[in-house]
Amino acid sequence: MAPALTFFLRKDCVSCRIVWLYMLKNKIPFTTVDINEGRPVGFSGMSPLGSVPMILDDDQSISGSLAIVLYLAEKYASFAGFGQTPEMRAKVNSIVCWACGALKRDVCHNYINPSLSLQEDSLAGDANMSLISYGKTEVIFHLNTLENHYLNNSTFLCGERETFADSWVALILSLLELLSFDFSPWPKVKTWMLNMKSNCDYVDVSHQHEEKVRKCCYGINRSMADMSSV
Repeated sequence: MAPALTFFLRKDCVSCRIVWLYMLKNKIPFTTVDINEGRPVGFSGMSPLGSVPMILDDDQSISGSLAIVLYLAEKYASFAGFGQTPEMRAKVNSIVCWACGALKRDVCHNYINPSLSLQEDSLAGDANMSLISYGKTEVIFHLNTLENHYLNNSTFLCGERETFADSWVALILSLLELLSFDFSPWPKVKTWMLNMKSNCDYVDVSHQHEEKVRKCCYGINRSMADMSSV
């Protein structure tokens, strides 16, 4: 019997990788449709904005990484990865909201995309350089927050036990690898990142990302034609 869930994604999209990782970690069965290989008939009706990630669960379509993960957590995973108490769940949700809001905006849209001259976020001339400078300043602020607050006295972001907040933040920070970003000034963040990346499910959702990193950092196919978004 085919899985009830159909997962529409781009394998090189960080928001899609987040949803993908949650399903793998919690062994939720699904089939994938990679829209980079062609949009299926009827996709625009299911996703009026034409965006991914999106899941189709029977006749219910849900878009957006946060909405999807919370839906999956409640329906299929008994909130696995979000804590067992209201207090812990609130802490995890707080970090997740920060990650998919301010952190993703500053890492992706204010720093990575302008640095790679990706059309969706780049500005003209000096304005783009100003945006990159601002974005980098904000990224450093977020890394300092992780180093000096969340990871100061604990192994993971919410204590000594890994939650899905760790996965969410790590996937977004992995975008900095596209610029060969040096995490050395933040040793706790660097150690934590290496720990998160060693997970086999993380590896499974990161093959396309790693290929992008190789293209950006080692000069393989320097054309940005296939770097339209992260």
